[in-house]
Amino acid sequence: MDNDARRQGWLVRSFSDPGIRCALVLAAVLRLLWAIWVPVVPSSDGLAYDIMALTLANENVYGPHVSAPSSHWPPGTSFLYSLLYRGFGHVYWPVEALNVGLGVLIVFAAAALALSWFGIAAARVTAVLLAVWPSLILYTTVLASELPFIALMLLALLARMTISARTVLCAVVVGALAAAATYVRVEGLLLPILFALSMPPTQQWRRRIAFASLAMLALLILIAPWAWRNTKFYGQPTFIVTSSGTNLWMGNNPDSDGGYMPPPVLPVLNAPDADAHLRREAIDYIARNPGLFLWNSAVKAIRLHDRETIAWHWSRLGLETVVSERTSHAVKWTAHLFWIAVLLFAVAGVLIGLRRSGWRLLLHPTTMIWLYFTAIHAVTIATQDRFHFPSNPFIAMYASIALLVLGTRMSVVFPRLRGKLPAKIR
Repeated sequence: MDNDARRQGWLVRSFSDPGIRCALVLAAVLRLLWAIWVPVVPSSDGLAYDIMALTLANENVYGPHVSAPSSHWPPGTSFLYSLLYRGFGHVYWPVEALNVGLGVLIVFAAAALALSWFGIAAARVTAVLLAVWPSLILYTTVLASELPFIALMLLALLARMTISARTVLCAVVVGALAAAATYVRVEGLLLPILFALSMPPTQQWRRRIAFASLAMLALLILIAPWAWRNTKFYGQPTFIVTSSGTNLWMGNNPDSDGGYMPPPVLPVLNAPDADAHLRREAIDYIARNPGLFLWNSAVKAIRLHDRETIAWHWSRLGLETVVSERTSHAVKWTAHLFWIAVLLFAVAGVLIGLRRSGWRLLLHPTTMIWLYFTAIHAVTIATQDRFHFPSNPFIAMYASIALLVLGTRMSVVFPRLRGKLPAKIR
């Protein structure tokens, strides 16, 4: 059987496997119940997305107000919501329906990838973990970039896995999906290069370079209209956002604690110039304190994973209209403790993988993507746990490996489990 046939085989199997299908139904039911139970009350970033989506829908201007066009954030999330507002008016049930669909899509795409890499048992466990993941369920009633970005990233990776990497079509599709992800969060910009680096060792380097080049070309062509809009508005070359230098400065200045801090007001500079000024200050600080920079980056990498409560914070206003504050905090701790448990199992899964595969595991897509998002925020800002969310599907995959190994060992103690778990994980 050739590689393309094998790819089609595992993708079809992930559609038809009863365990994965049950997990998809479970994911849909839990998210629908949450959407029915908890109202949407936008706050923080969600309120900003809501306002900018309304402005875009009503005035065709991306920004908080028609007289204040913005490029601080990529426009994709607000644009997506603006389409719903144009079609249904300023109501939130279409957003909830979209989030339910994105949540189920994330479960399926992650399970399909886990099936390809680790086998059907790991795919089923991955699907169940993501289906019942509290924070991902809470995001059903939150206006945010996390769900669209994760879904687009996984679709791009599925495209790379299912379409022959030898074809131009594969590079173009991956580039287009990565461009859509970049419109949602700027971290999507380097996904084609990351996917090329994580190709199987059998892929020649010239083929990887060709794939990455074509995919990046497609991505750049598709985001060029937005770059042109920004350049025209500011009268100088401006790419996707005018906040990358600001984020670097927040994590690298004498007063930084690694998290969000208000940038200084620079009234004589426009947004691109102010962003460039803060970037220069951050780079200068890093150059003068290289040892401190490395230490702080390591600390931020750890802090990025020390909790998972942001989905609760952003859904709290809606949740506490239907439950008591005490029950609301119980939801928060449920989400946090679930995250800690899965993270510990994921670390164990990485150690198991390293023992079985050696250093090659570091080049596996699951590892590289987790490291990629960790590195980005270790260098910039990392105190908000939402920044680790794009890694969650891959963390679930590693957790599934450890859980299956634990289950296999438990079958020795409980013989009735024997034969229901794989003897080893591929």
